[in-house]
Amino acid sequence: MKHILNITLIFLLGALLLGCEKVNEGPEKNSAPDNTEINAQVPGTNDSEEQPADNNDNQDTPDNLGNQEEQQNNGNGQEEDEFDEDSDYEFLASAAPASLSAEDQARLARVNDFAFTMAGLLADMEAGESYVYSPVSLSFLLGMLSEGAAGTTREEITAAMGFGKSGQDAVNEFCRNLMVIAANAATGDEKFELANAAVLNKGFTLLESYKKGTKNYYDAFVTTKDFEKDNVIGYVNKWASRHTHGRIEEVLKTLDPTACAILMNALYFKAGWHEVFDSYFTKEEGFTRADGQKKMVKMMRRKDMFVSTPYATGKDFAAVRLDYGNPNSPTPGNYSMTIILPDEGKSATDILGNFDHDSWAALQASFSSQTVDLKLPRFDVASDMELNDILKEMGITSMFANADFSNMTEQAVYISLVKQVANISVDESGTEAAAVSVAVFDGASPEPPTFIPFYADHPFIFAITENTTGAILFLGCYR
Repeated sequence: MKHILNITLIFLLGALLLGCEKVNEGPEKNSAPDNTEINAQVPGTNDSEEQPADNNDNQDTPDNLGNQEEQQNNGNGQEEDEFDEDSDYEFLASAAPASLSAEDQARLARVNDFAFTMAGLLADMEAGESYVYSPVSLSFLLGMLSEGAAGTTREEITAAMGFGKSGQDAVNEFCRNLMVIAANAATGDEKFELANAAVLNKGFTLLESYKKGTKNYYDAFVTTKDFEKDNVIGYVNKWASRHTHGRIEEVLKTLDPTACAILMNALYFKAGWHEVFDSYFTKEEGFTRADGQKKMVKMMRRKDMFVSTPYATGKDFAAVRLDYGNPNSPTPGNYSMTIILPDEGKSATDILGNFDHDSWAALQASFSSQTVDLKLPRFDVASDMELNDILKEMGITSMFANADFSNMTEQAVYISLVKQVANISVDESGTEAAAVSVAVFDGASPEPPTFIPFYADHPFIFAITENTTGAILFLGCYR
């Protein structure tokens, strides 16, 4: 019996020791988080869905963004992994054609008209300063807004984009097809990436039909945050940085914690020149600004100074087309940059005002190979623009006040902010550019303010008084 008890005690002690060892091993095995970086996916190549993480300062870093998010309830009783690779949703690439159809070409014409109209308005707004914006990025943001809109709100958005009575299906199909085709068109020396996302405030719910539509046509990722407790500004800015390869690190500076949602698009492009510039030939030369002032710039020149280049002329300008792609390949890639140089005495704004889709297409068709001695400055241009007023000028007004987003949510919301941050760098190696467009939704639509107009737009009298005595210190008239 003693032998049996001794054996039993030995087994019990062994089990206790083994259990202690396992407890001690636990923290060591789990202390190192998975910091494997998830690279941005090219649209249409993989339907696995990334899962961006909460970016509270004490939890997340850009490296592990997307690897450690705890599953949250998105307000509709669904977990956020509903858009993962096991989703039942149809992935957008499966229905996209290999190239734009004739119908999509007609849609593209209207979108290009929209692009030139907005460019002209931006040129006026920037008052002679350099600027850059992405019409594609803004079009995708407006497409997702229109998907959630109804009535007058939707009609205004689709009309401004040039789709008119074609309806939301035309907008969705065009955006999906362009997203996939443009990504697939990029050669090994060209990179095009586009991403869409929605960040919802805790308690704000999306209709299932809207989530399905934005997933199927825009590959949009949806996540929920607590706008009061979570570092949502940090999260949005990290999302932007991640999807622009660090080119755009700040989109939002402030955010009302009572905001309902943020809709976002990011676009990234990078490509090298097919006919390269050699930095050896880059020299400081003069450049005359729009205001007539001169400054010194790094002017690039090709190694073969008189290389064959697509060249064209038009009313009051000359133009060249610079192709991107592998310089060792006999044929260029599928992307290019057009440089339009106004004639003496004409401004860039003058020329821009004459362009629409048809004149742009005519210019592209008129290029012929010529021997051109090309000089082009290195340049970096960055823009951070709020677009509310410009969109209103283009006829999109109701979404900023009496909005109808009943195809998106059952809650009353309106748009308080639409903005785009964009930048571009051009040097001897090629071009890198990025844009992020955002729309911020706020609560119930505001009541139109009542006011008495007082517009001092004609001569007026002014007086300065000392109020305790009523003495008039200064009196005059401005005319």
